[in-house]
Amino acid sequence: MHLTDILVIVSALTAGCLAGRLQPWRRLGGWAVDQIRHTGPWVRNGRGRQAAVALAQVLTAPRTS
Repeated sequence: MHLTDILVIVSALTAGCLAGRLQPWRRLGGWAVDQIRHTGPWVRNGRGRQAAVALAQVLTAPRTS
C-alpha cells in the first residue's frame, strides 16, 4: 500500500463517519417537508425552486412523497 491509498481510505472512513453523525439526508428531508408544509415562499419563487424542493422530498422520503 502506498501513502495515497492510506490517505484515500482514511478520508473515506472519516467522510462516512461524519455523514453518519451529521445525517445530511435527514436534514435535507426535514427542510423539504418544512418547505412543502408552509406553502408561502417556495410557491412564489418559481418553478426551479419548486422542482428542487420536490426532488429533495422524493429522494429523502420516497414512501411518503
